[in-house]
Amino acid sequence: MLNKYEPPLCLNPKPSEGLNRILIVARLLALVACLANALPLEVQAALFVITYFYFEAVIKRLNNQHYAIQYSTASGWEFSTCGGDFEKVQVLASSVVTKYALFLHIESRQNSLNKIALKSATKKTALILADTLSEDEYRCLIVKLITTAIKQEQTDGSVDRIKPLK
Repeated sequence: MLNKYEPPLCLNPKPSEGLNRILIVARLLALVACLANALPLEVQAALFVITYFYFEAVIKRLNNQHYAIQYSTASGWEFSTCGGDFEKVQVLASSVVTKYALFLHIESRQNSLNKIALKSATKKTALILADTLSEDEYRCLIVKLITTAIKQEQTDGSVDRIKPLK
């Protein structure tokens, strides 16, 4: 049997314009709610300022949050945040795949020098919206997630792997 060579899949999602628009609308609704209540004027003003700066910080954090995900048959799934080194991760069965968004639940396993805990596991969630990648990249990511889940199911014998929502 011949081994097929598959080029590694390396993706760098960009900030989502759709999510930014949703957050702007949510911000406007929250600011209107701060002013359209029966609270004293000082409380309304304080709520308005707190809400404004909270949403400002959230939007700034989302626009500055850069990560990359890659897959190769040799090393499996790898995840990197803020341009750092890639670390091996396992995509968990609780991940959700839709045509608009991917909610990736990943678990990184790093070898520890501590004799008590040989491996430390850290769970993270990554939201990848369809507009953060090109159409082809997004489709390739979905296909790769589902096919690797099927391969993992065949080797583990588990049946609760990633299933796409319709």
